Amino acid sequence: MQCRGSDKREITLPTGRKLVTANLRIGDFDLLVVSLFRFGNRWRFAFARNNELPCSTHKAYTEEDRKCLLPNFIPIADPLEAPFRGSPIPLLDAIVADRMGSVAAPRLHED
Repeated sequence: MQCRGSDKREITLPTGRKLVTANLRIGDFDLLVVSLFRFGNRWRFAFARNNELPCSTHKAYTEEDRKCLLPNFIPIADPLEAPFRGSPIPLLDAIVADRMGSVAAPRLHED
């Protein structure tokens, strides 16, 4: 699954270093949504939290930079494997809990 900016642009990493890249920064969004239509020709989606996605391993970046960047390609399989889930609800609950600083958010739905 491709996970990248549409064009190269200059970004500033949390370290303060500026970089021209098509990679997305870790933390730039909360939830990744992937269409699984190609797996069975029906509309289904997979969801993953940004902070659970892998870091870039591209050799063009320093190790410190790679820790701040998502890779341009993230493998996805059917059946889903971590970090992907079939429902966004538990992930959204966790995001809200993190933002509120609470240990656990109330569960509205089961996965």
